[in-house]
Amino acid sequence: MSIDFGYLESVLPEDVAGIGRVLQAGGHAAWLVGGSVRDLLLGREPRDWDIATDAPAEYLEAKFPRVERVGAHTPAFLVFAAPGAPPREVSLLRGETIEADLARRDFTINALALALPLEAGATDASVIDLYGGLADLEARVLRAVGDADARFDEDPLRPLRGVRLEAELGFAPESATLRAMERHGPRAGSAAPERLREEILRCLACEKPSHAIGRMRETGMLAVLLPEVAAMVRVAQPARYHKLDVYHHTLAALDFLAEDPAADAYLRFAVLYHDAGKPATLTLRDGEPSFIGHEKEGAQLAEARCEALRFPARETARIGALVLHHLVRYTLRWSDRTVRRFMRRVTPALLPDLMKLYAADMRAKDPERYKVISVPVEVAALSVRIREMERAGDALSIHDLVIAGEDVMRALDVPAGPAVGAALEALLEQVIADPALNERDKLLALLARMKTAG
Repeated sequence: MSIDFGYLESVLPEDVAGIGRVLQAGGHAAWLVGGSVRDLLLGREPRDWDIATDAPAEYLEAKFPRVERVGAHTPAFLVFAAPGAPPREVSLLRGETIEADLARRDFTINALALALPLEAGATDASVIDLYGGLADLEARVLRAVGDADARFDEDPLRPLRGVRLEAELGFAPESATLRAMERHGPRAGSAAPERLREEILRCLACEKPSHAIGRMRETGMLAVLLPEVAAMVRVAQPARYHKLDVYHHTLAALDFLAEDPAADAYLRFAVLYHDAGKPATLTLRDGEPSFIGHEKEGAQLAEARCEALRFPARETARIGALVLHHLVRYTLRWSDRTVRRFMRRVTPALLPDLMKLYAADMRAKDPERYKVISVPVEVAALSVRIREMERAGDALSIHDLVIAGEDVMRALDVPAGPAVGAALEALLEQVIADPALNERDKLLALLARMKTAG
């Protein structure tokens, strides 16, 4: 396991190198640490460029144009080093030396450091590795630094970070580390919601997110962090429609969605929660499980969990709407009017994501059959009809009508208010049934009839 220093020099951002030079000029040391060194060794471009230094906070604040304190567990700062450059996290050493700092890090593959600025002729020997991180990278093993219980006691988020690293990198936790994750996993819920959110979303963004959810379950984290998902375990479904119980169906849908790299982590969260309402709505009808209203219950549960994890309000609303509308039940018997009403109800902005969820949900009903069929017939057929209506420019909201509120007020002789909106909605219903009515003269004629009838 070695660093390609030519590659490192080509990808190292100038502002990161500049931070190292500024610190060195003041007689202080700086190191690239943690994930950035790990990713370089794995041949991956680092997601973050984290820096550790023995400089005091006052020096950072004096030498850089903007410095913001972050992190409750370590003295860390966001340093804005150059105009247009993103902020870089610079942490003060946890201990007197870099060696003492590395001893407090979570996993051996993150307990690696490389001095900044880079020296000419640097070699693999330049990497500070006190705990066998290079060997564990080579062996693809996830191992806590020193005493795993002590490391996880220092930060309750670390077991969840272990789940995420396992899923992201494909590494296997060694036995002592895994046992410690099981002992400390239930404490993960005491970490800050924002930190939990980021780790959970990164777990979902992995190539096979079901592995992360499964490991969370095994280590006791799922019941604490995502109890609505844990409640799905062993909830049976009608055998006529489903090959799997709710939990395994959900994981299958999640992995099917993950085949699309454009499916972001928030959409994946919606798939994870699309059947969250089933455990609470389970009843038996003619001896079979039934889940009437589970989409409404699931939307409420999903939104509540998003709020607890401090999701952005826009994403919370998006996830809730996707769960609410996920039960499509399309058949070839749908009329064009029904398709347009479906599009109106869902809203055009949500349709692309909903169709991806719909496809994943349908495939997960029979995962073996749909391993090689990425788009079920029902999904393909509905997608074609939606595209045809989008190309035709069919009206789906009152804003698509060729007349506006002012026209309604003049035609009905009413002031601005609820009556205007109600009239526009009534016109839209007729236009959805017959798009040819969306012409000015025809709509004004319909308004004249409303006035006469009213």
